[in-house]
Amino acid sequence: MLENWCWTPSQLKALSCHYSSLSPEYETAWKEHAKSENKPDSKLPDELIENLIKTKHVNDALFNLRQLHFGIFDMAVHGLESHEQLLGYDIPELYNRLRKEISGLDGPEDLGEGYKWGNGHATFGHLMGGYDAGYYGYLSSQVYSADMFHTVFAADPMNASEGRRYRHTVLERGGSQDEMQTLEDFLGRKPSTEAFYRELGLA
Repeated sequence: MLENWCWTPSQLKALSCHYSSLSPEYETAWKEHAKSENKPDSKLPDELIENLIKTKHVNDALFNLRQLHFGIFDMAVHGLESHEQLLGYDIPELYNRLRKEISGLDGPEDLGEGYKWGNGHATFGHLMGGYDAGYYGYLSSQVYSADMFHTVFAADPMNASEGRRYRHTVLERGGSQDEMQTLEDFLGRKPSTEAFYRELGLA
């Protein structure tokens, strides 16, 4: 959820610093390199910040479809009832077919190779890294973080009172109670997908 702050104008401005402002030596080096005596602003200009923020969702559609593909594939291979059923499963075909159906991206299957080509699933390390049908959590967490940020912090990202409430209601409790309960306590309601859709320009 904290990644949201890196996309607010005030934080981009506060985090930025042109290296020529760090020391007299850096300033001299910049002037020699730029062949100019006009020192640049120490902070990012507002126009550049605005343009950076406009790029936030470049390629998000493909990224989210990829996350859906991985999440659904993860649940499919972990949802089999037995090891024997897994041995009879055509994993490359499942992986490639889901990729095509979910992302809409063409692969060698469109050139007559069928769906058995390659081993893309073998490059998906999360499958054996302890996620166990939990990869969908990546996309779910984006939905919840957008809801939390836009409900509580978007109007005033540095609101100290809300920051303390987040600290005590969410961070302090950690895993000591059900995560959905923590989320509902913080939001004061059940979570919604609306902020996530608005963030992507879909609502």
